Amino acid sequence: MDAADIAGWLKWGSGRKRKSTDISRWRVGGKAACGYLGDDLALYAKAAGSDDIWFFEDHGWATREEVGNWGEPEPVPSSVPLPPSLADAGRAEGFVRIEIRKQRQKVYNIEDLRFVLSNTYRTLLEKGDLTIEINGERVAPLALPRNSSRKDTPIDLKTSLGHRVRGWVGRLDRDKTARGISAKRRISGGLRCTYQGRLICSGEYFGHAGDTKGSLASLIGEVELAFVTPTPNKTDFDRGSPEWAAVEAVMHPFLAPIIREFTKASDAGKASRAERKTLNTVCGELAEAFRRVQRDDVWPGK
Repeated sequence: MDAADIAGWLKWGSGRKRKSTDISRWRVGGKAACGYLGDDLALYAKAAGSDDIWFFEDHGWATREEVGNWGEPEPVPSSVPLPPSLADAGRAEGFVRIEIRKQRQKVYNIEDLRFVLSNTYRTLLEKGDLTIEINGERVAPLALPRNSSRKDTPIDLKTSLGHRVRGWVGRLDRDKTARGISAKRRISGGLRCTYQGRLICSGEYFGHAGDTKGSLASLIGEVELAFVTPTPNKTDFDRGSPEWAAVEAVMHPFLAPIIREFTKASDAGKASRAERKTLNTVCGELAEAFRRVQRDDVWPGK
């Protein structure tokens, strides 16, 4: 951004004309998030193709009730030290750096935060389109280890409205995702629905009854739905929209044979009623045998 871009950013709700693929609704979420996290804001910005670096600072960002007057914009003088991450930026590179100061007193579990970021931005991190660091340590994309007994099934469908639904579905290796992991960081079964790579909702079965503790808990996958509008808080899609209905119309029949495959595999591993009855009889006989051994003192020295 340059000075004009910063001025436009400061006007809540303003900016370039919204595209149908934009995740934002009113262009205020980022600014509001800064005020939620801290009281002061500092912003460094540079437009690609320019040598000028611009700086903006507000010590009353979270509490200001009136528009501030920050004077005429001027580039940061070359004599002013820049953050190390910006000092070596070339002319062709553009950037925006936001520093939030006087942060609110909150307690964060670093590993929980790391999981949320790696989960929410998994696809973008995996592709290398995004880099996130916490205390200088890079956040890795959330691993979704698959069971080697089943290959992923690619998804490439066209809805009645002409949109493409692309992704994959596979079998999650539960043994690698459940050991020693807290309930907050467990991976739920079902399809993960993303919007331009950002996770919006997970555990989706598109009209099929999901089984979170049974056979379908191992069903995992991702679908990109950049043409369906997310809700303002980015935790779900607009399920009343024609776009979502069109997605369900193609995804439900696509998943049907896969759901049956997972269900049959689970049923095949279940013991029949007769087998369970036999097992209970054998267990009872073994228990009685051990009781006799202890009572009759069959083993000398015991």
